[in-house]
Amino acid sequence: MNIVAIGGGDRKPAIKKGLELAGDPSRVLIIPTAASTERSYTRKVSDTMKLFGELGINADLLHDFGEDPSTTRVQHELGRASLIFTIGGNTPYMIQKMTEHGTNNLLKKAIENGVVHVGSSAGALLPFSLAHSNVAARPAEVQWDYEYLAPGVDAIYGVATAHADQHDPIPGGLRPDSRLEALLNTFPEDINRGFAIDNNAAAIFGNDPEIVRARPNANVRVLTRNSHDSLDQRIAELTDLTTS
Repeated sequence: MNIVAIGGGDRKPAIKKGLELAGDPSRVLIIPTAASTERSYTRKVSDTMKLFGELGINADLLHDFGEDPSTTRVQHELGRASLIFTIGGNTPYMIQKMTEHGTNNLLKKAIENGVVHVGSSAGALLPFSLAHSNVAARPAEVQWDYEYLAPGVDAIYGVATAHADQHDPIPGGLRPDSRLEALLNTFPEDINRGFAIDNNAAAIFGNDPEIVRARPNANVRVLTRNSHDSLDQRIAELTDLTTS
């Protein structure tokens, strides 16, 4: 098993690592389900296709905008892929739609069977037990707070947040706390482990663990409960990424 979770920002170094781990890097499937509007879909798919094209890959798409792929199609496309890339976007929408067409369950099986999964932002959170997410479509215009969502793939135990070093917009400015700080302040009582992945950083979980940094100061942090039932945080080590 190898799962590449990209916090956001520059995705290229982590994607290149994912392609190195894939047995046949020419067979890449893009899951665009997190794009909840046609405008978002067009932009994100175009950017992702261009990125893979720069790496010499002609990737396939699981579905068009507004299309719910059949179980047969999902099985076929996931079954012939050596690397699956899930784009970022609207996390609740992604989970809802993937649950409806069964992609989450089939993706878990594909990961267990050795397909490399690479995800960015919402896509990075997909393999975890819980996702800590900004669910607001227009965070600068409405009152909102972070929520915990269960993506349904559950290939890596724990809760995760992407863009961990980011201060998200709110009406009138930016939140004073980063996503990492928000996760620490509301950490679920029934979870013992969490991961906070900065922009321009990625964690590779599984057989070939690695921290990939597109910027030298970008980090991946692991949060764990101690014997006093409080949280410890530190920069993740490779041993933190070897088990699911």
